Amino acid sequence: MAYLRYTDRPGMTDITYVPTIKQWIFVHEFPGGDSSIWGREPNPVYYRLADSPFEFRFTYSYPIVVGGVQANASPQVRWTSAGGPNGTIIVSDNHWNSVFTNTWNAAPDKWEMHASGAPKCYSRPLLISSDNPDHLLIVSAGSDGAGKSALTSTISSVTQILKTPSDPRDI
Repeated sequence: MAYLRYTDRPGMTDITYVPTIKQWIFVHEFPGGDSSIWGREPNPVYYRLADSPFEFRFTYSYPIVVGGVQANASPQVRWTSAGGPNGTIIVSDNHWNSVFTNTWNAAPDKWEMHASGAPKCYSRPLLISSDNPDHLLIVSAGSDGAGKSALTSTISSVTQILKTPSDPRDI
């Protein structure tokens, strides 16, 4: 994926396969986007869907927004079969303690924000247990925003996350 202006380059990319729609989802920062000023926060998070991980350049970027709150910086994405008939797409960022979820096959207007139980940090990789698709591991690493470096791991139930409102610290 490329843009004419370097400042529009997608950053911090991650992809995963969503079997219920037989497509790949690609999440990325877009510092050149409408809600951002180059070189400053925020680095809004967008996503694209494609039939092949080599076709994202031909597809449209959608912002991940819930009630006026947009995912911001260092996105990570995973799909799990837990959470309903379509499974759940889970996106983590570095700005919020909560995670962004979508149980509607990536429909742009169906994102929700839920408390994850994990602290916000620079990078939060997501892992789904191969033995139990309801188990989400969130690894938080890097600066916590208060000048402290930390490495934590949190295992949460996806089903429980979907029942929990967003983290009160994110309001």
